[in-house]
Parts: sequence; C-alpha cells; structure tokens
Amino acid sequence: MIKESILDLNIIYGEIKLPNEYTLGTENILGSLLYNAFIEKNEVLNNRSFKINGSANLQWFQNYIIEFTYLKHKINLVTKDIYGIIQYPFESYINKERKANLDSGYTLLYGLDVEQPVKININIPYFSKRYFRKIKTNEFIIFPNVCDWIIEKNENKNLNSFLTSIYSV
Repeated sequence: MIKESILDLNIIYGEIKLPNEYTLGTENILGSLLYNAFIEKNEVLNNRSFKINGSANLQWFQNYIIEFTYLKHKINLVTKDIYGIIQYPFESYINKERKANLDSGYTLLYGLDVEQPVKININIPYFSKRYFRKIKTNEFIIFPNVCDWIIEKNENKNLNSFLTSIYSV
C-alpha cells in the first residue's frame, strides 16, 4: 500500500496481498454484485452502479482495508456505503455521487474483476489538477470524497466490475 500526497490530498493505492492460505473470496463478492444488479435490480446511481448487500466475504474485505489503512497510514475509516460497478465493453463510467459525499471521508475503488492484462485508468480531477492511476484486478485506490473520478473507457470485450466503498473518518 503506497500513499501519495498531492495538493495536501492523501491518495493511497496498492494491491491486496494475502498469505497463500487466505483468500478474500472475491468470487463470492462478484456473485453478490451480479445478483444485486441483475436479479434484485438494486440500481442506485445509474444503470451501472448497484448497492451491494452485506456478506461474510464483503465484511472480511472491509475489515482488511480499514485495519490496513489505519495501521499503515493512521487513517481511521468507517464504512458508510458499498456499491458495485459494472462496466460494459467500450463504455466509460462517470461517478455522479460526489455531491452527496462532500465530507472529510474517503472513497475506495477496488478492481474486483478487471480484464487482464488491460488496466483501467482512474482519473481524479481536483480543482484544475488531474491524477491518473491504472488499476487491475485485486488493485485499489483510496482518495478523498471531495474528488471527482472517472473510470476510462473499457477497451476490451468483457465486463469489468469494481467495488466502491464510501468511508467517513
């Protein structure tokens, strides 16, 4: 997990690395996302972002992020909401939630199932500055809620899926 400070903004990114005998259960989290999107139709922001109901694997994932962020960077996160994003081929995703989250919290964007080896660009404009980061499956980026963000165009023929968590501090 790496932390960068840009214009006094903390941006944390990295890859989730666990010992071989442990797993995050991302297949179950992806299953929850697809179930909530296509069976329950829990549409939240638009036709590509869906609220995800809790599961044991999702709670384990959240605990990992919260504890690791606190231990490494002394940022105490409290989960507010969890969403899944499905990105169809040749589409971009523009976040429309920012105005509801103008607090001192953070947003996490995790590559749940992003086609390999293609990476997705994360664009976080803040005032007139832009920060670009590429993520792929099992990689994440955490940034302040006051930032806008865009998942750039999916250039492959498969769906990409992301997990988004909104945190307060």
